[in-house]
Amino acid sequence: MSVNQKLQSELTRLIGFSSENPRIILLKSGGRNQMEIDLTVVDSMSCSVSEIRMIVPKLANASFDILKEWSDELSRRITYLLEGIGPLELDPDSSSILIRSIKPETVNGHVRYYEIMLQSQSGGNFVLQRYEYKNKSSQRKKVDMSLTHELLRKLANDLFESIPEVK
Repeated sequence: MSVNQKLQSELTRLIGFSSENPRIILLKSGGRNQMEIDLTVVDSMSCSVSEIRMIVPKLANASFDILKEWSDELSRRITYLLEGIGPLELDPDSSSILIRSIKPETVNGHVRYYEIMLQSQSGGNFVLQRYEYKNKSSQRKKVDMSLTHELLRKLANDLFESIPEVK
């Protein structure tokens, strides 16, 4: 069963689910590569995702150049979220790259943005999340991503297919 088919099957099975405690969907692709999707709400066409975690063992201790290649590919492929994403902070000394919304959504003094942190020290584990920053309180908090089933399937495929080859 393909990643697309497995994800659609799980989403169909979870229609009607709603909870503050996320339900986790586990997807596997390309050997030991895995994705965990934390869902808080699923209806017939869309879902709320609190975070998406990638486990890519071959990228543990990857070079900065490999992470840069991945960040560039993610930014090129993932153009269909509420905002485009791109590398914001690149730190070759710590082998880490912060990818964030290029132009975050701003509504009533609240700024919302996607964030992915790629780090070679993380053992090949990477997380995609969405945050909200409230200007008045100067605090950021994690918020759910609202995605259609189709968009979530596309995102899952792009995350898996963009994983760079390690030589």
